[in-house]
Amino acid sequence: MNQKANPALIFVIVCLIIFANQIESRRSQTHPTKKALQASGDQVQCPFLEYGTRIEVSTENTSRQYYPRVTAIDSNNEKYVVTWFKEDEEDKSHYIAFAQILSSDDGSKIGNGFRVNNYEDDNQYSPAVSSIGANGESFVITWESDDGEDIDIFAQIFSSDDGSKIGDEFQVNTYVDYDQHRPAVSSIGANGESFVITWQSHLQCDGEDYDIYAQIFSSDDGSKIGNEFKVNDFTYDDQERPAVSSIGANGERFVITWQSNLQCDGTACIIGQIFASEDGSKIGNEFEVNDYSTLGKSHPKVSSIGANGENFVITWVFSTPEPDILNEISAQKFFSSNASKIGSEFKVNTYAQSENYPVVDSNGVNGERFVIAWYSDGTGNADEGIYAQMFNSPDTAKIGEEFEVFSETDTSQGEPSISSIGEQNGEEDKYVVVWAGYNYGEDEKIFAQMYKLSQEPIINKEIEDQYFGINNEYNYQFENDFLLDPNNIDESDTDGLTIQALLSNDQPLPDGLHFDSQKREFSGNVTDDDSCKDWEIKLIIGNECNQSINYLYYLTNSEPEILNPFADVTFYVTNENNDFQFDKDTFFDQQEQYNLEYEAYLENDYENEDEPEMLNEWLVFDPHQRIFYSNRTLTENEIGEYQIELIAYDRCEYSVSYTFTLFVDLDEDSKNEDDETDPKRDFYYFVFFLIFLFLFFYCMITISIK
Repeated sequence: MNQKANPALIFVIVCLIIFANQIESRRSQTHPTKKALQASGDQVQCPFLEYGTRIEVSTENTSRQYYPRVTAIDSNNEKYVVTWFKEDEEDKSHYIAFAQILSSDDGSKIGNGFRVNNYEDDNQYSPAVSSIGANGESFVITWESDDGEDIDIFAQIFSSDDGSKIGDEFQVNTYVDYDQHRPAVSSIGANGESFVITWQSHLQCDGEDYDIYAQIFSSDDGSKIGNEFKVNDFTYDDQERPAVSSIGANGERFVITWQSNLQCDGTACIIGQIFASEDGSKIGNEFEVNDYSTLGKSHPKVSSIGANGENFVITWVFSTPEPDILNEISAQKFFSSNASKIGSEFKVNTYAQSENYPVVDSNGVNGERFVIAWYSDGTGNADEGIYAQMFNSPDTAKIGEEFEVFSETDTSQGEPSISSIGEQNGEEDKYVVVWAGYNYGEDEKIFAQMYKLSQEPIINKEIEDQYFGINNEYNYQFENDFLLDPNNIDESDTDGLTIQALLSNDQPLPDGLHFDSQKREFSGNVTDDDSCKDWEIKLIIGNECNQSINYLYYLTNSEPEILNPFADVTFYVTNENNDFQFDKDTFFDQQEQYNLEYEAYLENDYENEDEPEMLNEWLVFDPHQRIFYSNRTLTENEIGEYQIELIAYDRCEYSVSYTFTLFVDLDEDSKNEDDETDPKRDFYYFVFFLIFLFLFFYCMITISIK
């Protein structure tokens, strides 16, 4: 038999469900979780920044310093060494080769500068340097040595630890009848187990002019591996200015490039040749580097690029037909396997007047970038200067703009050299440029400037949860260690960073709230309604290279907290007036202080109950007076324990709950009286005693019988 549902009953049930949901909603009101955002993705405008200040590498102020060359040394390229030649302090009639080791971390000098050559007579010129050995544990410097009759090439191996000499200096060239000039050196082979030195030799080949020769050495002791060998095939007129670089996986090959006069349609051009590192045998034929044969090409330099040295790039000076432009810098990328060209040659410099002496080095994890620096006598101002441009290795696209390494109108700079330094793990990616320079009226000195791959600002310390205060006020200034700027040697120096404050949807801050970007401080008061909202604040933190990160956190009303919990409470059956008032400072709220609302229920599991359990009919709670009291005299039927959940709310309905136990018991006098005169209890004690005696004697008799 079907029965119709009772509308009144349905209405009551629905109301109870709605009431329960409202209570649960108030109880579970919580704040969203703050979160840090990733990088904004803006394009970097200046990929490399000056790292620290200009370093004066040479310390003598009374002698001239020339032709610096630099290379990274030690494990993870933690140091770099600069070598140059200078006037001998004791006898300024001749020049000596000199060197200084510096830290890749901050550019500080490690130990004192040291003399490279042992031979003290006549002049030592044009040093070149390369890291060698496993993990760059040593380095080799080679130079021109003039003995008063001929000029030969010498070399010396040093420890990367302290610059101490390993073994004696040794002569590189075997042919000694005429002059040898412009040595260049590169580590080759697996783990830098060997190195190759190349140079130009005068009249060695059938009485011709200059030709290019090379010799391979062991990195252990500088002993020769095989004989010196001729590099160039074309021998008409001069072959000069050789440069060399290890290429291929594990340095299994090396490439030498040089300037060949009159080889290309009667003009100077750039030629290259690949060799096997094992024995110096030629791989393939010598190849023409430049595309355009008209006018002259000169001063080539080369560097391995790409993962495992899979490519190399050669850069050189190109004489232009333009009447107002004397020289420009060009470059070409090649495959290391067969020297085939990748794309076309490309122009390096953006502005042009008279560009010369380019240098190049790979940079970044897996050689993903390369940097070319050069000398210019008319770019940007009336005085010459050193300029540089970074490129992306895969497509040779320019990264950022051409920039001047050092600019002062009353100085002159020249003879640049470049090397990647630092750990090269993507986080500590740096390079250093060195040059010879002088203030007008002073002698030339050797300078260096380190550069570091621009990195995003770093959140060093999370911002704690933020809440409005009294009168909806919000005052907050970022702590000094909130940010780090990895583009500075002192990362705690964050003055160069900018901070903007918006809402996460890029809307302005709520009315009444202000942010001072200079002081990095929030201040102001918002409306009552706004103070109850969860505001997601977005901080946009940027550096001078247009790199920025966003940091998100929430600003909202604070939840009340339990400040002074109270003890459990006891009501007595015989008392006519049972009551308890908890203190005003039991709960506290940052915004409302002690002006809170309260509710009380019998504690139960709200997840499994449709509604909170109301207090017993005899127990009354007055939230305004914060008093619990009984509305009648309690009976023994009410004796027991009651778990009471007391909930404190602020006006934004954020809440905190506190549970205490309410005991209902006999009053103290009645309990003592009952303890003394309870006959039922005494009877039970007597019966228990008789049972104990019976069991005791039974056990004793049983044991005796056995």
